[in-house]
Amino acid sequence: MPTIAFQMTISITETRCSITKTLEKDPATSAYSIKEQMRMLIVQPLLKPSSELDISQMASELVIIDGLNECRSPEVQVSIIDAIAEEMSLRHLPLRFLISSRPEYDIREAFNSEVLKKLCFRIVLDEKYSPDQDIELYL
Repeated sequence: MPTIAFQMTISITETRCSITKTLEKDPATSAYSIKEQMRMLIVQPLLKPSSELDISQMASELVIIDGLNECRSPEVQVSIIDAIAEEMSLRHLPLRFLISSRPEYDIREAFNSEVLKKLCFRIVLDEKYSPDQDIELYL
């Protein structure tokens, strides 16, 4: 979550002050659970009242998490998915997440949860997927 928060300070500059203050106030933030990091570093800066930030008028920012299966352990991978799913189901945040991963068992199971089935559009890139039509559309 610290990497996503850092990128937010660049792409959503109105969050910079809030994220910086959070980290200055509590430098051990990265030692907290993934859900707590998500709440402190991603959600709260977007929800804090600010004359510069009105999330109701903001276009959604795309957050790309590439290679989720390469994160530390299956538990951490599932924690990241769960934290994102929980916050996105509770609040209207101006974020969209694109998560790519190999189809590891724990990740597949996490995405099969009822909450994520309602929140996600899933593309399985296996031998059945034929990208030719998509490629032609953008050429």
